[in-house]
Amino acid sequence: MTKLRKIVAWIWRNKERMLFGVLVLVLCYSVWKVVNPDPPPELEVDTRPPRAELPEEWEDGPPAPPAATPDPLPRAATDALLGDNPFTVHGGPSTAGQRAAAAAADEEQSDEPEVQLVRVVPGPADTYRAELRVNNRPRRVSEGDVVEGLRIERVDGRNSTVVVVSEESGKRTTLRAE
Repeated sequence: MTKLRKIVAWIWRNKERMLFGVLVLVLCYSVWKVVNPDPPPELEVDTRPPRAELPEEWEDGPPAPPAATPDPLPRAATDALLGDNPFTVHGGPSTAGQRAAAAAADEEQSDEPEVQLVRVVPGPADTYRAELRVNNRPRRVSEGDVVEGLRIERVDGRNSTVVVVSEESGKRTTLRAE
């Protein structure tokens, strides 16, 4: 009984080592299988020489080519299958035609940035500064500054107006605070 208890105690103390040994053996076998793969099966090779005579169906020549494939489904039939991806965060046009129309509309819009006058604030030495929102980004500018192709020509603190000139088109715009 004491021998059995000693054997069980030894196994209990060395169980991790035995498991590690089994895993190493499995790994070695897997590596051996990769390094020494099974040989491919023998392929049957047709060793007969080609026929000297044509088949009977070829008396008038080779067969006609297959009929032309039918046209694919019309675009309207496949558009119903195309939808918006439910996993997309930023939605947009789902069909190619809508995408092309949206791209054309973007090209038609002028390249001039969208400008809004938020307010006019006093600056140093009896000057005024304008707080503009250009393409939804706030900017604080003074006379003579250039912001995204727009030159600030005049900032009027009394009337809360700003005169902006586009450098690209030369268009002059007067903005009023809201």
